[in-house]
Amino acid sequence: MKISISAGHSKNPNTTDYGAVGYVHESKVAREITTEVIKYLRDRNHTAYNCTDARTDGNVTNHLAEICARHNKNKCDLAVSIHLNSSALTKKPLGCEVYHSSGGSAKKSKAAKAICSNLEKVGFKNRGVKVSNNLYVLNHTNDPCILVEAFFCSSKADVDLYEKNKKNVAEAIAKGILSGIK
Repeated sequence: MKISISAGHSKNPNTTDYGAVGYVHESKVAREITTEVIKYLRDRNHTAYNCTDARTDGNVTNHLAEICARHNKNKCDLAVSIHLNSSALTKKPLGCEVYHSSGGSAKKSKAAKAICSNLEKVGFKNRGVKVSNNLYVLNHTNDPCILVEAFFCSSKADVDLYEKNKKNVAEAIAKGILSGIK
């Protein structure tokens, strides 16, 4: 199977597109998770393209266009963008959710549900699958696409759970991807 995967936002903390900052930095952790998901998939003989943009100029429009262009270079079974969610700082657990656009392939819905379920097994609150037609990456990627909000970087409970289960989080996402595109 062929999967394209990207971590959201710029890797430069001095830009407007660095992503959310809470108890951890979204951009840094999304890259950690993306690297491990790709490794998991490749170790099982799947083709996994890393479509993360190394752009550091902070221009959100250019960054999003580049990520989608990277996803669109290859015909894949699924495109996945990995992020962390954020709200007001809290010690309470807030959990995971996965977005996809309406219509199109059932693969994205199936993968989204499996990822949420798998992350729930790790211990995250399952906030469920959400449909959105307003997220750039979902609207500008040719392949069926999902956006994973693995957990809230503004939740101390979520961050602590991630820190204790990094490998399990990446594995939960990777296994969800695979079960969605079987």
